[in-house]
Amino acid sequence: MQQPTNFNGRSSNSNGKLVELNIPQNPEAEEAVLGSLLIDRDLIVTVASILKPGHFFSQERANIYQAILNLYSTGVPGDLITVRDELKAMQLLGDEPGQIRGSYLLRLMEAVPTPVHVQYYANIILNYWLARKLIAEGSHIVASSYQGKEESTKLLAEFIERMQNLAVLVKGRENSHFTTHEKSLEHFVKVASDLDEKRNIESQGVLQGQKTLPHLRFGWPEFDGRDWTEAPVLSLLPSTLTTILGRTGGGKTLVASQIADTNAILGLNVLYFHVELNQEQMLARRYCRLSGVPVLSQLRRNLSDRELELLSKAAGKVSEWSGRVDFCHCPEWTSEQLIQELKARHYALAVKTGRGYDLIVLDYLQRLGWPRNCNSEREAMAFNVRRFSDVLNELNLAGLMTSQVGRSDSRQYEPPDLDEGLGTGEIERCSNQLLAFAISQDKALAKYAIRKNTFSEGDITGALTFDARKVQFL
Repeated sequence: MQQPTNFNGRSSNSNGKLVELNIPQNPEAEEAVLGSLLIDRDLIVTVASILKPGHFFSQERANIYQAILNLYSTGVPGDLITVRDELKAMQLLGDEPGQIRGSYLLRLMEAVPTPVHVQYYANIILNYWLARKLIAEGSHIVASSYQGKEESTKLLAEFIERMQNLAVLVKGRENSHFTTHEKSLEHFVKVASDLDEKRNIESQGVLQGQKTLPHLRFGWPEFDGRDWTEAPVLSLLPSTLTTILGRTGGGKTLVASQIADTNAILGLNVLYFHVELNQEQMLARRYCRLSGVPVLSQLRRNLSDRELELLSKAAGKVSEWSGRVDFCHCPEWTSEQLIQELKARHYALAVKTGRGYDLIVLDYLQRLGWPRNCNSEREAMAFNVRRFSDVLNELNLAGLMTSQVGRSDSRQYEPPDLDEGLGTGEIERCSNQLLAFAISQDKALAKYAIRKNTFSEGDITGALTFDARKVQFL
């Protein structure tokens, strides 16, 4: 017989063994809602009709939401500066226990992939709050039943009344998050089965009755072509892989992340797997490029009011991008784990928006874990790049990958050659384009060399201007 739930957050299974139960909550959704509200002050009109402070699991985040509501009720736009001032007026801003650090508000803004899905995030919070309420109400009835102090019919009537009151609280709200699993699965399968055909039509630019998607771009005329009449030197095309080669500190990640943001601005969807740097470090580089606020100042939370204002404006610009860059930190993942996550996110995005990702970024290859059947680094690297290339072909997606080349005292500031420590010919074989980068010793230029190009001429060299202060290629 199934044992009853213990009210200390544990349950007994059929063998009598205690199993820890986690309280239903979603910190990421709570942070996403608050970050979205800080980025786009007008979203409070939508969120206020869905959420109350009591729906948040975290009291800290509930207090921030209350501060935003206070500003909304007085007609004051809620942004990074005004919310911080309101928290200060509420005596909740500071470093003492129970208080909120000003730097946490900035982290909330940086953690949001895009604020356009704030209603979706809000419904997640509401769903978890409802789950907690059901647990509380159910626990009360179960405890009363065990005590045996009241008649069962009276307890049943009380339970029905409690459930009716709870139903009133959520009545009239959009109930998409109560959709049955069968209905969700049916919709998922339909979208997934239509996705490849739709993407093929879009990539050919013949989607009738709709505006065709823009082409993926690198973001520099040296590669994209200087005008519409000039053919591009390099192309990010579906079912192709472009690899960026560079030494340690050679700008591989900076190049890849700037390409990702360029395409999000154009309205395209990018999934960015970063193996080495975490999401906070990735976003600090983005906001340094957009605002000029140094990366270390952001990471150390040592920010002046002026820098906070610059970051707030930069976050506002990001919120206006019609596309998106979704970051996924995957330290020590194998290629199989990465591919499973890629497919899950790709189809999930298609279910939500009708279109999956356009560009997949892997940064960087050598940091992926070894598959079980590989006995050497060379063998593991060959397997991983082959699997990444295969899934791009399977899903008809464009891929961008960074690959590290060993240090060279004599050529440290020159773009690496193909024979400089790649470790395997599989990278060259699977890549349609190989672009080598190196930042000059004076950090004024980013030298490049196109080592392979199956679509156009190879062995082209040149240089981009490098703004070291904003870690940006011009």
